Amino acid sequence: QQALSGGDDGTVRLWCLNTGMQLLMLSQTYGGPIRALAMIPGGNRVVVGSDDGYIRIWNINNGLLICSINTGGGVIRGLAVNPSNPLGQILVASMDGYVRVYDPDSIGDAIR
Repeated sequence: QQALSGGDDGTVRLWCLNTGMQLLMLSQTYGGPIRALAMIPGGNRVVVGSDDGYIRIWNINNGLLICSINTGGGVIRGLAVNPSNPLGQILVASMDGYVRVYDPDSIGDAIR
C-alpha cells in the first residue's frame, strides 16, 4: 500500500505504508506550496495543484512531469478525480470560486 503527501516546500512524496519508506520525491521548483493532490485512475499518474494556479500531472513510475495546465483561476483550493469515470476527469476548485473539469488524456482547456 502507498500514500502521497504534498508539502509547503513544493514537493510531492510517495510513501510505502508498510515500511514508512519514501519511494519517490517529485520536486517542483516553481508553483509554491502543494495545495491539493490526487491519484488518477490507473495508479501511475498524480495531479497536483499549487498557488500559481497551475495543475501538474506527474508520472510516478519515472518521476517525469507529463504536463502543466494553467487553470486561469488563481490559487488551487482543491481538486478531485472522478473515480467512476473511466477517463478519470479532474475537478479543480480555484480561488476565483469556479470549479473546472479537465480530461487528463486530452490536455488543454477545461471541459466545463
